[in-house]
This record gives sequence, C-alpha cells and structure tokens, in this order.
Amino acid sequence: MTLSTTIARPQLNQFSMLMGDFKDYRSFQTQIVIQSIAAKEQKRIEQERLGWKIAGAAVGLLLGAGDGLNFGDLFTAFTFGNIANIAHNKFSEKDIQFLKEINSYWMIADGSPVDILRRLGAPKSRVLIFADDQALAFTHHVGPRGEFLVPLSVAGDVCPGFTNKQSREVVERSFEAQDVQILESQLYPTLDGTLQVESTRRLRDEQASQREPELVEAAVTNGYEPIELEIGGENILAFRTQVPLHSDF
Repeated sequence: MTLSTTIARPQLNQFSMLMGDFKDYRSFQTQIVIQSIAAKEQKRIEQERLGWKIAGAAVGLLLGAGDGLNFGDLFTAFTFGNIANIAHNKFSEKDIQFLKEINSYWMIADGSPVDILRRLGAPKSRVLIFADDQALAFTHHVGPRGEFLVPLSVAGDVCPGFTNKQSREVVERSFEAQDVQILESQLYPTLDGTLQVESTRRLRDEQASQREPELVEAAVTNGYEPIELEIGGENILAFRTQVPLHSDF
C-alpha cells in the first residue's frame, strides 16, 4: 500500500480542524460498557429466573408438587469482580460463558480493545497519516512483538456491539439512547488493517516542512510532532500526539 502525503488545497483546512479534534477525542469506553452490560444483563436474568420460579411454583401447586418445577441454572454465574479488573484481562470460564450467553463476548474476543491491549500493550501515542486526500488515524504500539499502527475507526461502523443485531440489542437494553449514540461516535481500534512499522524517528519541524510545509505548519500549530515511519520499506511522513488521559487508545 502506498501512503502518499500529497495534500490538495481544499483538504488542508479540513485536516487542520481534524487534528484539533483528534487530539482529545475519546476512544471507546470499554470498561464502562463491560461493567454496565454485565450488571444489567445479570439483573435481567435473575428477574427472569424469578419469574420462572414463580410460574413453576404455581404449576407445581396445581400438580400437587409442593416445591414447584426445578428449571435449574439457566445461565452460568458471572464473577463480576474480574471484569472490573480489565487491565489484567483475567476472565474466568464462567465470565466467558456468561458473555457468550448474552451475545456480548465481542467485548473480550479476539480483535477487541481488551485483546489488542493484551497482545500489543498500551499505545505510546496517536498517529495521523494523510494519504490520498484522506486522514488515517492510528494508535502506535511498541512492545516485544515490535512496532504496530492499529487503525482507529468510528465505533458505530466497526464495533460488533453495534454492527451485530443481537449484540446491539443488548447494548440498547443497557444504555439510554443518547448514551448509545455517544458510544457509537467514539474511536474504536481494530486489528484489521494494522500496519507493522520497521522504524520510527522524530523529524525536526524544518525537515518535515521540506515535504509538506503547509500541512506540517498546521500539525505543529495543533501540538503534533512530525515523525518519519518506515512501513514496508517506504518512508512515511506522519504526525503524533499523546493519547489523552481519558482514553485507552
């Protein structure tokens, strides 16, 4: 893939505004989503089971069985404390089974934000690359496996919690409509399209300006550092900024 940084004039102002927004834009609030869905679905299941017990007792009385019908445990118990400890990704078999039962396993499945953190560690920075008149957003991860750029997209477009009908129903049961809209608009990391980086080096502003003076000026004005990334043997001009404190990515 060729990542050209030639920017047409009409896009420059738009990209400058995007830089300002991207610095502080919130990434998907994974921990809140996991905790909220787990708690509310657990409560819903308990209420449904209570309804079954009451109905079973009523039928049992009619049939002369004093204790009613025994439906057993419909769902596996969920060890909620483990989910709260998301940073360590300690999920028991009961946790996993519970999430599968409620169509919410996507929250910790392969390729989820939790899985990305486990595989690649926390991101060192956010990175913007301008290619073919569009802005590409990433988080930059550096660890034992090497350097990687993980794409950031709008959650509503790529997050299984919204793109899968059954999973979305669970999300909509757990959050108010306005909160669902907020979550859909947040940045969501995906392994699909991840780029391996051979090397990274900081560029002086004047060095970077020799390539794209107006773009570099806009980036520096917005508090970005110009960097050069080697990807697939090609040297790419990019711009990095810190991951905001309120976000994981």
